[in-house]
Amino acid sequence: MFRTRLKDWGCGTDCTMFMIIDARTGKVHQPDIATNVAVNVHEDLGVGGWHGAGSLRFRPDSRLLVLIGMPNEDTKQRGISFYKWTGTQLKLIRRAPVAWYPDLTQ
Repeated sequence: MFRTRLKDWGCGTDCTMFMIIDARTGKVHQPDIATNVAVNVHEDLGVGGWHGAGSLRFRPDSRLLVLIGMPNEDTKQRGISFYKWTGTQLKLIRRAPVAWYPDLTQ
């Protein structure tokens, strides 16, 4: 994503939305997964609890985006998702599911 910039913002609760901006052309890409409601995945993984605490992980010199939460508020997609930026869209590489309410008694 070294040619692009990722702009994220919160909705006031435990969510993060984002867009990808081409730094050369100014074109704005709004991925299909642009809404990420993190709910309690953060606490499960020890990365914080609010949108600014790490639900999106990326480096400017890489095409990899790591999303921790539920893309588009879909509970079936809850977990850690790895995406590759193709230049025009994010392509899902792998998803590591995290159960909605893991059994904490074990």
